[in-house]
Amino acid sequence: MALSIGKIVDIAVVLIIIAILLPIAIAQFQSVPTQGWDNTVVSLWRNILTFSMVGLVIYILYGMVKDKKGGD
Repeated sequence: MALSIGKIVDIAVVLIIIAILLPIAIAQFQSVPTQGWDNTVVSLWRNILTFSMVGLVIYILYGMVKDKKGGD
């Protein structure tokens, strides 16, 4: 499985965008004032980042396995 130059450029651009936007998103989520919110909502709000990271890892791993098997 050889990577084309276009695919390598695509991967590099995506990694650069993620490296720029991820710290900004984390800072924005953590800076939200949650005073006056219900405890359940605050708990869910604080776990959104964890759920997002797990979902992103699963999506990337699925894409890698799918490409290795030659699937759709």
